[in-house]
Amino acid sequence: MKKINNARFIRSVETDGKIIAEVEFSMELTGQPMEGGEAGAEQKFVAVLENDGDQSYNLRKVYKNDSDMDLDWYDNTEHQAYTDVTISMFGDSQLSKDRESFVHDVLECEGVRADMEIGNNR
Repeated sequence: MKKINNARFIRSVETDGKIIAEVEFSMELTGQPMEGGEAGAEQKFVAVLENDGDQSYNLRKVYKNDSDMDLDWYDNTEHQAYTDVTISMFGDSQLSKDRESFVHDVLECEGVRADMEIGNNR
């Protein structure tokens, strides 16, 4: 798994009685670029994490964040700002150790876990 450069908690919402948190993070793309990204370039992503009780989270989805205010300030059907890259990052397995390790790495970024706990208690 590639190293996460930085991460920040965006928001949390309650859906069907479960807390869902969004965390934006960036990582450098090395080797094979992921769906249109350039190798060596830093790419932004959004991880969608589901709280499964206490302070434990499961990864639901990862989206590549190509949002750009110059392109996305209006209804631009030609540009897809958020692309689901979960399978290209982790494969089909829902029980992958890579997913657990990834969630741990995201939560260990400075301030993310604390911000999530504050956001989840609002």
